[in-house]
Amino acid sequence: MELMLTVTAARRSGAKKVTAIVPYFGYRHHRRGLPISTTYSSRFLWSASGDLAKMMQVVGVDKVVSVDLQRPGQGHEACFFDSQIPVETVSTNSLFVEYFKKFNLTEPVVIISPNPECVKKANKFQEKLKQATGIEKIDYGVFLHDIDSATADSIKSTSLDLLGDVNGASVIIVDDVVDTNYPIYPLCDLLTQQGAKRIIICASHGLFTEESCKIIENSPIEKIVISDSIELPAAGRALTNKISQVSTVELISGIIEADVFGNKSTADDDDQYLE
Repeated sequence: MELMLTVTAARRSGAKKVTAIVPYFGYRHHRRGLPISTTYSSRFLWSASGDLAKMMQVVGVDKVVSVDLQRPGQGHEACFFDSQIPVETVSTNSLFVEYFKKFNLTEPVVIISPNPECVKKANKFQEKLKQATGIEKIDYGVFLHDIDSATADSIKSTSLDLLGDVNGASVIIVDDVVDTNYPIYPLCDLLTQQGAKRIIICASHGLFTEESCKIIENSPIEKIVISDSIELPAAGRALTNKISQVSTVELISGIIEADVFGNKSTADDDDQYLE
């Protein structure tokens, strides 16, 4: 609501153009079966992010810049905006690759998609990590079930849903959001049972509470790497040192510089950060 009121204030003051920088465009999944919205090409039947998109359009936002909005097939929040409003999505994949270039990865490495929706993102991360590190043995795996609707007991009782061999491997799970009720934690137990030597989570956004930080500290997870799209609470830092953040400041400032001043930003090079 602060954003809405700020936009209307800018408009009343004669602003020629208003760009909303929203690093984390918050969303929750609410799906039901197969119905698809033909207007928005989405399987969402309800989403608060769709309502917020309409409100932003009404108050006068001309452009939206965000970090790692979901892709087509995932619900992609960008589809809620009309075609008249450009929505620019900054990809953090290359930032995470730069982080892991300096991380002590031991072969073999397996990149895991925790659900079918993150397959494309995990595949791109795998390709870029191979090019950046020179590690020859970087394989890929995916959990074939929807962990968002699964319970901890159902995850622990199944092992056939994992496509890929993690025995003796350093496993990196590539996902969108880590939060309090993150269903990946029981999946980490399953990966450990199947012989994973190290488990690292790489996610775009981190929604941490005191409860989730305690779970992380007592889990087999070695490290969680997230962007700084959401501020990490001080209580979380005090409870665990397993969380690291990579900065999106340079990427977003590059977009602003290119948009406002017409200068070529580093974010435009080789389609590295914009997807």
